[in-house]
Amino acid sequence: TVTQMIAATLSMSQSRCSSLGSVVYEKTMGCPFAVLGFLDLIASKEFLSYQNRSWVWDESKIQSETNVSNNVLELAQCNIERLPKSLTDLLAVAAFLGFEFEGETLLGLARCDYLETLANPAMTELELMSHLNRARKEGLVEKTGQKQDGAARAGTTRYKFSHDKVQQALYMSVVDSDAQLIHRAVGLYLWDEMGETNGIEVAEHLNRAEPLVDARSLLIEVNYAAAKIARAKQSFPLSAKYLNCALSLLGPDKWTGHYDHSLDMSTFLVELYVACGNRTEIEAVSHEVLQHARCLEDKESVVLSNVSFLCSRCEYADAIAYAKSAVRLCGKRIPKNPGLLQILFLLSAVRRLTARLTDDDIIKLPAVTDKKVKYHLELCSNLATLASMTDDSSLQVWCALRAVQLSLAHGVSTATPMALALLGALEAALGNFNVAARFGHLSTKLVEERELGPEATAQVYSLASCIVLHWSEPMDGPMSALPKSGMEIDVLGGELIYVFFSAATNFGMMQIRGVPLGLVEREARAACLKMKAFNAENNLNMAKPHWQFVLNLLGNSENPLVLSGEAMNEAEHLSDPMVKGSSTLQMLFTYQKFRLTRLLGSYELAEQHATTLTKDFKDYTFRVGFPIFDIKLNLALLWYHCARESTRGRQRRRYLLKARNEVKFMRVMKAKGCPNFDSILPILEAEEASFVLEQPLVVGRLYDAAIARARGKLHHEAIALEQAALFYIGRDDMSAGGAYMRRAVSTYMKWNAYAKV
Repeated sequence: TVTQMIAATLSMSQSRCSSLGSVVYEKTMGCPFAVLGFLDLIASKEFLSYQNRSWVWDESKIQSETNVSNNVLELAQCNIERLPKSLTDLLAVAAFLGFEFEGETLLGLARCDYLETLANPAMTELELMSHLNRARKEGLVEKTGQKQDGAARAGTTRYKFSHDKVQQALYMSVVDSDAQLIHRAVGLYLWDEMGETNGIEVAEHLNRAEPLVDARSLLIEVNYAAAKIARAKQSFPLSAKYLNCALSLLGPDKWTGHYDHSLDMSTFLVELYVACGNRTEIEAVSHEVLQHARCLEDKESVVLSNVSFLCSRCEYADAIAYAKSAVRLCGKRIPKNPGLLQILFLLSAVRRLTARLTDDDIIKLPAVTDKKVKYHLELCSNLATLASMTDDSSLQVWCALRAVQLSLAHGVSTATPMALALLGALEAALGNFNVAARFGHLSTKLVEERELGPEATAQVYSLASCIVLHWSEPMDGPMSALPKSGMEIDVLGGELIYVFFSAATNFGMMQIRGVPLGLVEREARAACLKMKAFNAENNLNMAKPHWQFVLNLLGNSENPLVLSGEAMNEAEHLSDPMVKGSSTLQMLFTYQKFRLTRLLGSYELAEQHATTLTKDFKDYTFRVGFPIFDIKLNLALLWYHCARESTRGRQRRRYLLKARNEVKFMRVMKAKGCPNFDSILPILEAEEASFVLEQPLVVGRLYDAAIARARGKLHHEAIALEQAALFYIGRDDMSAGGAYMRRAVSTYMKWNAYAKV
């Protein structure tokens, strides 16, 4: 440290010179050679002097009358100028390698022919060590055991400059013509030694030396490699920069002279711009590709990227119109408003096909070979998803059925798993839960056993876990791992919407399963901030209300009944054109508000939101996905509460009928194999008993059974305890009611629902 250096130089204890060390560090930014130079400076000004056999200094004058911190670069340059030229030339080359460098790389570079007149082919390892040891003594470089990222290469000694200003001074000491030569030499040497693994570093060097690089094909290859590496690191703007550089190097006639390269890189570029949300660039590059593409297959990826981009921006009508027009490129058409007879005919055909095939038959179907069919299939599958966001159920059903029909008749494509998941959702809506489960499992099995790519996997893991499998599998079972797996898949462009959808599904499912809300909020925050960084507005508008719901329950909002805070502003959200134009987003917001107000005991507001949910979104049961279990529980509890508070007999019977209809639905679902009402129904059976039975001991035992059945699910256990407490309090048994309420408060605290307590 600086204090240690000063203590050693002045032969003093560190404790005595710590104050001087702080001032000197501030003035020199900790640069070792600058520290020594600064001590000389303040000694010459007599701010530091030796008096009565001890060093003394004037801190106020050092602070006010010296200004070296801005001149570290100048000090470095002065120090470098007095060193031997052979050493400064070597260190200058090292400066081009970066702040940290390997001795072995520097030696190889110094010897290589790429440096031309600056090369020293006769340099030995001993000479190199001698130079670097001198540089260490001068305080210019330091030996380090490993790279900054912790990945040291075996058998090499690594060094770093003592200060970034030292590296800068050495870099600036090279004249422009030699700088280009060194950049070229470093780039070519690293490419020869390490190839594509150092693509970004090589591209940076060779792009700076472009006039000196004769092989344009090498520059193109290097920039393309750098783009792939940057993309793998999710640095999409940087990746686009290298791709644009590579495309410009192909020249103005790239589509005639370098068609394959131009198509691959332009398609890649569109995907990057979709990931970045750059509409202008997407349109420009897409137009160029569609104008020059020689066949339908070459247009497919760009078309699908555009559809996904429009979807990510919640521009569903535009996305549907674009996809429909794209279908016409293969000589097919999508019905504008598919009629009931068309849908029934197609459903009958698909059911006949699936009945003839076993699961194993479907898994082993050959890949689709007809390019037009593949293109048609991909667009139908995408259209089905888009239609679900615009309440166009007839278009959604027709497109999903058509995609499955094409797959079963012509072979599997990357869109087949998603089409099967959508078919599963349709069968669930029709009440055929065993069939729905079959298609849900088939969709996940396809992506796990067939090489259909990460995009197909991301799509299925998000959709199957959200809209199909929850009807047949326990939420705490293997299904709970699918969203987590989906959000970790490495995809690009428009397919990111499915990764983000998986992330939203993951934290939503955690909350529905009763995971402590603090953990849920951590996942929600990470997911939403990433969506925001990638301009994934569609996913963000879906996820924000749920994140804010969790924040409200945690107590992190001014008004716990209003979804406003860190995640969103309720008024702004509702006035957002994207939300106003999507009934799905309105439905998601409504059920979050309903759950929040019911849970926090604002029953009048809860009834308003429940009425909106059940009247304005009549098909919510099969649209909301896995949150349906929480919604149904809260609806039944609301209606039982309203019945209990009603003073008029007719109104009381009406509320009881509503509650019993919800319970009836849950029992029917359970009878059909749905396991996710198991910890909910006992609570509601106790509630029902509190109305119809006159034996409080029997009712109390039912509440105890409900509490025991809910154990392990903090939210259900807390609700069961609270309802039991309210039952006893309603009977003026304050002792029992108080005991249950204390347990309820304790459990709500474990769940982190601080706003509730």
